[in-house]
Amino acid sequence: MGASVGAFGFLVSHPLDTFGHFTRNALPADLRANLLWSMAAGVLLAAAFVGFRQRRSGDGGRAIRRAAPLAVVGLLPPLLDPRVWSGHELTVLVLVPLFGWGLYAGLRTRQAAAIDQAAPEGGPLTRFVGIPHLPLILVLLGVAGYALYFSHHTLRNHYRFGTSSFDLGLEDNLVWNAAHGAPLFTSTPFGGPGATHAGNHQTYFAYAIAPLYRLFPGPETLLVLQALLMGAAAIPLFFIARRALGPWTAALIAFLYLLSPPLHGAALYDFHYLPLGTLFLWAAWSAAESDRWRWLGVFLFLAATVREDVSAMMAMLGVMMVVEGRPCPGRGRRVRAGLAMLAVGSLVFGVLKFVVMPAYTSGQQSFLAQYQDLVPREGGGYPAVLATVAGNPFFTLGTLLERDKLVYLLQILGPLLFFPLRRATGLLACVAGVLFTLLATRYPPLVQISFQYTTYWTTFLFLAVVKNLEWVRENENPGVARAWLGAITATLLLSSLQYGAVLDTRNARGGFDAYRFGPLTPEDHERHRQAYALLAAIPPEASVVASERLVPHVSSRAFAYTLRLGTYDAEYAVFELPARDDEWQTIWPRLLDGTFGVVDIQGPFVLARRGHDPRLNFKVLRLAGGA
Repeated sequence: MGASVGAFGFLVSHPLDTFGHFTRNALPADLRANLLWSMAAGVLLAAAFVGFRQRRSGDGGRAIRRAAPLAVVGLLPPLLDPRVWSGHELTVLVLVPLFGWGLYAGLRTRQAAAIDQAAPEGGPLTRFVGIPHLPLILVLLGVAGYALYFSHHTLRNHYRFGTSSFDLGLEDNLVWNAAHGAPLFTSTPFGGPGATHAGNHQTYFAYAIAPLYRLFPGPETLLVLQALLMGAAAIPLFFIARRALGPWTAALIAFLYLLSPPLHGAALYDFHYLPLGTLFLWAAWSAAESDRWRWLGVFLFLAATVREDVSAMMAMLGVMMVVEGRPCPGRGRRVRAGLAMLAVGSLVFGVLKFVVMPAYTSGQQSFLAQYQDLVPREGGGYPAVLATVAGNPFFTLGTLLERDKLVYLLQILGPLLFFPLRRATGLLACVAGVLFTLLATRYPPLVQISFQYTTYWTTFLFLAVVKNLEWVRENENPGVARAWLGAITATLLLSSLQYGAVLDTRNARGGFDAYRFGPLTPEDHERHRQAYALLAAIPPEASVVASERLVPHVSSRAFAYTLRLGTYDAEYAVFELPARDDEWQTIWPRLLDGTFGVVDIQGPFVLARRGHDPRLNFKVLRLAGGA
């Protein structure tokens, strides 16, 4: 402990000198010696303090135990600096849970030596903590802060053309068509006129969004709605935890959810339905535990409309509810509720995934390519994938043992100190994540926390944390539960500092790219002005083909196409120079043969119209050639 405190003091007083020490062993010899002397001095001071306490009051051993958490404080300075570990993810992902486990051990040791003392009555802190509904009010404020924060940054990202046709453009066009009575799940950026997204996902929730979208049309509505609903999931999580652990612990867990890095990556990457399902699934669980059966039906219905795989998650939550049902008033009803969730979720998922969706894809099963290495040569679809997993576990294990998957697993479970796995039922919390992400082969988005697929883990793991804390408190003692909660809190905050988007943004990612935070620059405003000077010339009812980053800005119409897929029957084309190779291969023949004539050029943006005078075409071709 003394060495740890000495190291902490040295590292705090020499932050710049130790920047490269932990990754390149680049600390100069004199500073290295000073570090060792500081650790030795810490040992001597600690020994002197303990000796003094022992001679004076005979409680030196108790003093050691009460100071036990200091044993890991020396790890804090490097773990508090996200700059140190850029490019060294695996190292920090191991160090953070090691710090957490050390802190847990220290907290348990401290609590074992604590002397019970009566709390002072009537103090200001006591009166503050006793305010009715204060924990819930704080959670509501946290949800509002989360929604405002991520709405602000995703809208800013959209303003500076950081969103994409895949996926914000296609989802915006889908909701626009849903709001205007087009055929089911029409999404023209996905594949041209008449294209439907129904073979890839069944997102009936788009029709629940449609009335609001008619009032506030545009992709901005979807981005704000996503931030609001993802943050709002903290509210049913609070109610679930409050019944099990009390209001203040529940509020803390709700805030830990809001600060979870896997949640941030999903919120920053365009718009997706999958993360919205967590709100309704947790609300259904809360309704079942509080015997609100009508609300249970409402939330299960809403969850089933979000996306077909949310129904699969519903079924798995039903299994967890059945297994978690301990003897208590209403246990039988909750077990029946879990069985209902299992039955409804399995039925809806089975019908949508294996009957309805293949009808839109000529019998082909969508996203099977994500598991391509597990599909036998003779084919067989998803049943064949499961047959490979069960019948050839050695090959399956080989596909799991990859560095990227190890990093992903540490990013998911490390912040929670692997605590959900402390009980066997916690393994159920990992089933959806393993099936939908870890089993995938050669599809990187599924094993990166900057995509929406972390929902398969987050939805279950935070419930497992609550239930495990409840079990530990009841079957061991409240002190052990508090030690776990304290260690998880510290570890998740460190992880959020390293990879989240709230406490520090330097390592935050959304989708494939590092996310750009910070204020809009004059260059951003000028690019926006240039692009919208061209977009203003396109009639609202006209069909448009656009480059990847411009599609979300023209997708609120019946026909908006993605340039890299083709020009189709578009009346207008709008793109940016230099163009992507696949986009340029699509548009330059149409400029060369005069199919499209350039109407105007604003900075790097080009607007062309079918049949327009082609006199400016060669200027664009020369610009592109020069690029």
